[in-house]
This record gives sequence, structure tokens and C-alpha cells, in this order.
Amino acid sequence: MKLQYKFLFFIILYISILTACKTDMNEVAVFSAEDNSPDLYARTYETNYSTNAKRAAKLSAPSVKKYLTEDPYFEFDEGITLLFYDENKNVKTKITANYAIFFEEKELGKASGDVVITNADSTVLRTEEIFIDQKGDKIYSKQFVKINESSGYEIVGKQGFESNLDFTIYKFWKSVGVIPFEGEFEDFGEMQPKK
Repeated sequence: MKLQYKFLFFIILYISILTACKTDMNEVAVFSAEDNSPDLYARTYETNYSTNAKRAAKLSAPSVKKYLTEDPYFEFDEGITLLFYDENKNVKTKITANYAIFFEEKELGKASGDVVITNADSTVLRTEEIFIDQKGDKIYSKQFVKINESSGYEIVGKQGFESNLDFTIYKFWKSVGVIPFEGEFEDFGEMQPKK
């Protein structure tokens, strides 16, 4: 008889648990949609990139988050330091920023917040936002940029700039500043606009 009560007790308990638990898939979907937590997370992140078995770049950051969405991306919300190397393993370009995001498939990165780019000639660019386009082999911005060249000249791009990844060849939009010119000036007379 005692065994029968135990058995009955477990059957009732089992049925109670089954009927007490319910899963509303709409509630689960809402909860999942609001969850913006990363799929991967790492502290003190450092990685090297190579081409033709030679180190081409090194990325370091206090932390990294990876999101495995339709368009997977890495987020560096505590800042980055990105170094590009030449064939002799010397740093040719250094980029630092307070925040960065990199879209894997597009091979496109965005760095923002106190962005500083320094090249091997000690030319320094400062701005608040840049894009690094690996497919297009360029760095660009539509934001105000200021460049201090190692020669002492200063150039301001009021509406941004574009350069190669080495930051050795660049152009500006709506620039002002002192730009060095070597050579002689020719007298073109009064220049008239074409009609």
C-alpha cells in the first residue's frame, strides 16, 4: 500500500510539472529579438594578418565582440590599435581609435572617436571617423580632417579625405592650409572660366 501511494504521488507530481510549464513561442521570440549579446567575446584581443606568409597587419584591442548575424561583424567598443607593416616588418601605418566595427564579408571597417593615423614619415591625421576599405585598398572619411606633415605643414580637409592604406598618397575635399610646392611658378595671366 505504501508503494502504491508513492507511485501515485510521483504520477501527480509529474503531471503537475508538465501542465505547469508552458512555452509561449511569441514570448521566446520577443526575448530573443531583444538580446543583443555577442556570440563571441574576448578580453585583451590581439591578432595578426598576413599576406604571402608575411605579417601585413596587427590588430590589438582591450576587448572584442563578434556578432554572427546575416552580415557578421566584430565590435571593438573599448578602442583599437591597428598596425600595418612593410616587407621588412617595420610599421608603415598606425591607426588608433576609441571605437571600431569591422564587417567581415564586406571587408569594411569603421573607426570613430579620436581617430589618429600616423605613417612611417611621422605624418599625423586626426579626425572623428574613418572607413577602412580593404577591398578598395583605401582609407577615407567624409568628416573634418587635420593633417600635420613631418615637414611642419598643416592641411585641413573640411569635408574629408581619401588615401591608400599606407597613408602615403592622399587627397582632400575642400582643403585649406599651407601646401608645399617645389618648382617655379609660371605667369598664366588672367585666367578666365571656360564658356
